[in-house]
Amino acid sequence: MPPYQRFFVGPDSTLSNHRHMIPIVFSFLISLVAAATKQFTMDLSYATVSPDGVPVQMMTVNGQYDYTITVDTGDHVSIIVNNNLNEETSMHWHGLDMRGVPWMDGAGMVTQCPIPPGGSFTYEFNVGDQTGTYWYHAHSHFQETNGIRGPFIIRDPKEPFRSQYDQEFIMTLADHFHVDAKIIFAHYDNPAPSSGLINGLGRVNCDAAKESFCVVDNPLTVFTVEKGKKYRFRVINTSAQAGYRVSIDGHEMTIVEADGYYTNPTVVDSFDITPGQRYSFLIEAKATIQNYWIRAIMEDMYTPAGTTITNGLNLEANAILRYNGAPTTATTSTISPAPTPKSVLDVYTLGELNGMTPATKPTKVRDMILHFLVAGNPANASETIATFTLDSKEQSFVEKQYKLPSTPTLKDLLGTGVDGSQGRVNSVVVEDGEWVNILLVNDDNVDHTFHLHGHAFYVTSAGNMLHKKRRQESTLTTYPRRDSIQVPACSGGIEGSCFQGFVNLLVKFDNPGAWLFHCHIDWHMGTGLSLTFINKNVDKLKDKIPKDFWKSC
Repeated sequence: MPPYQRFFVGPDSTLSNHRHMIPIVFSFLISLVAAATKQFTMDLSYATVSPDGVPVQMMTVNGQYDYTITVDTGDHVSIIVNNNLNEETSMHWHGLDMRGVPWMDGAGMVTQCPIPPGGSFTYEFNVGDQTGTYWYHAHSHFQETNGIRGPFIIRDPKEPFRSQYDQEFIMTLADHFHVDAKIIFAHYDNPAPSSGLINGLGRVNCDAAKESFCVVDNPLTVFTVEKGKKYRFRVINTSAQAGYRVSIDGHEMTIVEADGYYTNPTVVDSFDITPGQRYSFLIEAKATIQNYWIRAIMEDMYTPAGTTITNGLNLEANAILRYNGAPTTATTSTISPAPTPKSVLDVYTLGELNGMTPATKPTKVRDMILHFLVAGNPANASETIATFTLDSKEQSFVEKQYKLPSTPTLKDLLGTGVDGSQGRVNSVVVEDGEWVNILLVNDDNVDHTFHLHGHAFYVTSAGNMLHKKRRQESTLTTYPRRDSIQVPACSGGIEGSCFQGFVNLLVKFDNPGAWLFHCHIDWHMGTGLSLTFINKNVDKLKDKIPKDFWKSC
């Protein structure tokens, strides 16, 4: 079976048994070409699918799971989104900076009015000099968790590692739920998913499943390789909340990209990846010809001390690395050995991921501290709120919850030059071109993953705070750059206290617009764990926005 599986939905809106696997193969002769316009159409609709052996209704793009968009550096992109759902929607291009066109970011009621049911919207933007592994997902009503998501790949004709592999694969990770995400959110309680998926396929524990129909040995994704060749895997965590530790039995992996930025080549046995993050790794197919497990083990956030998972969730999602010539039966590899010290790339391993070029050293930096907390009734979303507290010389607020405004934040900025949302969106105003050091502090007892729209940041330090300062020291000379990062839980300490988790982020705000900064765990974002950076100088864009852009409002 070829290496990349997708669901194709037939006219009867049920999952077809026919699965296509599409490897991405590049010619060794890649030439620079003039920027082109790449056109895509995304039809959003409902379909009955069985990704883990249990039929459920999900939302799909073009009747597919993980519909993939592939473009080249410098391309102009035109994407028509047709909303055939019975609810409004919007589409966010995760990691793409939308420089000069912030209204194309796709955050509903932030940068645009949502696309109504039966409506269409065309996203037009240039990917500029960005390269690497990205993804898109709906940014309305938990639709990302319900299936509206997929890879967005930007190929680079000057890729420094291109000569080191023969073929590439895309590998998406997801936590899968048998219940609509909006219903899950109403109960809130960090729910355990039904299963984990790799490229849209997984296996549920049928003994514990409540559904009457369940396939015990549901098919798994198979990546087929040829001994002696080398491969690039682009890995995207599209989960609602699950972080994963990824490994391949019998194979080392060399990390070469994180969130669209090349890294120093880093050899690992496994790596951690949290919601929204992406990595690329290289492997060489030099093992004995057979089948090997690809393992994605969920971070166990579902079993507090002394409890067990009640829905029978298997924390390990699997796919198969199959050598040409190996049997097409189940894999024969054994359980992966315990990782040796320093063989795991965790989300806070900074030194190994240092960028290939030094970060620009700003001479003037504004400091701000952002504390966040999720509190309330864990069984009831309406009684649970998430808040930010901002501490900086220029601006401050205490325990403010984000609430969607009645008009898009960007519309207010372009119309009147001010944020008209009356404080609902936790606005943080920054000067255009300003460097900001953000000490992001976790007062909660669980990890949180944050994503910044419109910008990437340098991660200068991370860990747990043993002392309170406006910056935490870093011994690095260059910093990894990315757009999504996990903040460790408040942990340790004595007598009920804990050491706050933190990450130190260095950001250059040089992209005028209204940009969300939010927890990428869907349930936490839904309770208000978001704020909006207002990158000033937006008025210079007034003449560029299409005249009828706000007509859907």
